[in-house]
Amino acid sequence: ASVALDYAAVMRAAQSLSGEIVTESLLSAVLKTAVELAGAQRGALALPDQRGEWRVEAQRDVLTGGDRTLHSEAISETAFFSRAIVN
Repeated sequence: ASVALDYAAVMRAAQSLSGEIVTESLLSAVLKTAVELAGAQRGALALPDQRGEWRVEAQRDVLTGGDRTLHSEAISETAFFSRAIVN
């Protein structure tokens, strides 16, 4: 059953993402799917820039219904989550 659930989740994510061509929409769709699959209340999508510095590109808070696509905020500058969780 777990394999079937994982396969269904991957297929749903792939279908959702295949229709997205705008970067902001894609980031939002990726984060929404990740938060749902994790059963989380909040999530952030961080990606490395050209220098290897990790930057928060999108945030999602299920409780407030808030999605935010950022213009690349340094992890050291975000208040969305504790920097202690980032190595």
